[in-house]
Amino acid sequence: MDFLIVDDDVMIVKGLTAIINQFNIENCHITTAFNAVDALKILGSKGTDLLITDIDMPCMNGLDLIKEAQEKQYCKHFVILTGYERFDFVRQALRYKVNDYLLKPINKDEFKTIILKVESELSGAGNASPNSSLYELSIYKILNSARNCSDKFRKITEYIYSHFTIDISLEQIGTAFDLNPNYICSLFQNELNTTFLYFLDCVRLSKSIELLLSSKNAGIKHVATASGFMNERHFYKVFKKRIGDTPGQFRQKYSSRDLIS
Repeated sequence: MDFLIVDDDVMIVKGLTAIINQFNIENCHITTAFNAVDALKILGSKGTDLLITDIDMPCMNGLDLIKEAQEKQYCKHFVILTGYERFDFVRQALRYKVNDYLLKPINKDEFKTIILKVESELSGAGNASPNSSLYELSIYKILNSARNCSDKFRKITEYIYSHFTIDISLEQIGTAFDLNPNYICSLFQNELNTTFLYFLDCVRLSKSIELLLSSKNAGIKHVATASGFMNERHFYKVFKKRIGDTPGQFRQKYSSRDLIS
């Protein structure tokens, strides 16, 4: 199995290489690059089975690298890495058929599971479809699942992504798409086995996680409002229920983690 690891941080590249070597994968070949331009040259010369790339890199980011690699058919399997949650990148990752989305520090067991899934798909032994998860939090599993749904349903989810900061309702979506609200409810159940309200919570929580970790001076009230929650109290309740920590606890836990554990 051929790997291409791309990150502008030398220690991350070395760390990931060491982790993969610990997995004792048959016929394992690891190539590395420290920017997307060099990565494309490598891909153009020999391709790879799995591209593992950082998102935030100078000149060309990881998603642009993935997009070009897909268009030129250099690679079919992708994992993206980042040091903090980025709501906008998660949305794009859903469109680019990324296999998984990992938050640094990399959890070795989680990383191994992802690699084994890709290895299984390459061998034809796996029944699971690509892009089965982005991040172990259930909210990202739901967001990723939406990518594989029908065109009609994806348009509805895109509408939600564009309007989640306001008091969006089933009736509003129904008016926008000339659909009965009850029919929209059934779409969520049939396509994702979930409810409209749960999906909306997932979208808003994803945004709140981005703000908590990337805007460390932002108050919880601001994060709640910017993420579309009606008030701070409601935000606390939903965040604690879905994530397991309060917003403050989550920020404290993940804002100062080492790059690789």
